[in-house]
Amino acid sequence: MVDGMNNSIYEINSEMMHPSDVNPFMNAFTTRSTQIRTELEGGRVVNPLNGRYWVIANPAKHNKHGRMVAYKLVPGENCLPLCHPESPILKRAPFIKKHLWVTRYTPGLKYIAGDYPNQSKEEKGGVI
Repeated sequence: MVDGMNNSIYEINSEMMHPSDVNPFMNAFTTRSTQIRTELEGGRVVNPLNGRYWVIANPAKHNKHGRMVAYKLVPGENCLPLCHPESPILKRAPFIKKHLWVTRYTPGLKYIAGDYPNQSKEEKGGVI
């Protein structure tokens, strides 16, 4: 919760700017902000090549600079699972194929694999 209940999450990616009057030396870059609106869009992967990070913000509240109050999630070094796509671990825990899962808060749903993950052979009814 960021200064209230109506929070949103945004994925921020850095992008180069094309040559123009405001970029005559072709060394400028900017960021693009994309709101993650649904749980289907919520599985996200780290991308260090464009400095990807996420911001949890309250669009209804602004600081003294006119920007939304927010927390910034900055990923560290990371990689995706290096196991085979048909491996037992990916059948039991397919959610490990994403670094971040954005879901709406629901009391009682604290952990992606449940409070007491069973040792079944295949995931049934999770986020995937």
